[in-house]
Amino acid sequence: MQSAVANWRDRAERIRNPESWQPERKNLVFAVIRNAPVEHHALTLALFHPNIGVDASGNVLALKEDDFSTISRLATQTLDLPQTGEFRNAWIISRPTTSQSIERLLVSTAESAVAETSIQGYNNQGEFELREPVGDITVLPPLLQDLFGLILKARADYDPRNRHEAVLTRVLDVVGN
Repeated sequence: MQSAVANWRDRAERIRNPESWQPERKNLVFAVIRNAPVEHHALTLALFHPNIGVDASGNVLALKEDDFSTISRLATQTLDLPQTGEFRNAWIISRPTTSQSIERLLVSTAESAVAETSIQGYNNQGEFELREPVGDITVLPPLLQDLFGLILKARADYDPRNRHEAVLTRVLDVVGN
């Protein structure tokens, strides 16, 4: 994992009164949406220029410049990965059970659209063997391992009973996917 930014969430400062913050599509860098049996279409993390993050609870965070730029760069680098041929361009990690959560990474492109890369069955336990190879790739690429390890820190201390619903709704509306 990108050790220099591993604790990005600890360094981020919460913005007071998050309901007053208004996301704009033109400032969206990326968003990660979770699809799971219990949480369908739930935000995990979204980054917006300049240096703003919104976590799974709807907290609006001011990220340190280095953290923001590193995470943004990693997300953008996913555009260079091969297409998987799976629905939603999913990298599917081999798991013994079905109904694994899917984290959908939606990266803004120059055309004001989004490019999608998803991971089904991700966890931080170091188990990254793919169910089916993508070309000659049999293990989740290190870029995705690192990036999603960082992204899922936005779910630390997540409590579905304590969310800023208005913020989450506005972000999901801006993402539109």
